[in-house]
Amino acid sequence: MCERYDLTDPDNKQTSLLERIEFKNGHLYHFADIDLPFSYSNIAFLVDGQVRIFRTVNCAGKGDNLNEVISYLNGKLRGTKNKDEIIQLVSNYRKFGVYVSLDGLSAPRCDLAN
Repeated sequence: MCERYDLTDPDNKQTSLLERIEFKNGHLYHFADIDLPFSYSNIAFLVDGQVRIFRTVNCAGKGDNLNEVISYLNGKLRGTKNKDEIIQLVSNYRKFGVYVSLDGLSAPRCDLAN
């Protein structure tokens, strides 16, 4: 099961099969597997039918990194009145997630990420 959080509107989320997330233009989303060893964080930005995905943000050297996400957003959100608030939410993306450990593992297995 994959959880999804709208970082632009954290009340818009899907953390179970009973919830539905609404994808909205101009919003940012954090999505990751709920199974903690494989909960590689991805951030998506949806604009005018186009999606920019930053992969495996929480695994150094395995995908994109948080600085790349923030740099990209600083350019794309220029002139947006709540830009600083959105950047802060993105910076704390792992707070917006549900994680379940497997066999006592408490961190994602970044060595298994591709």
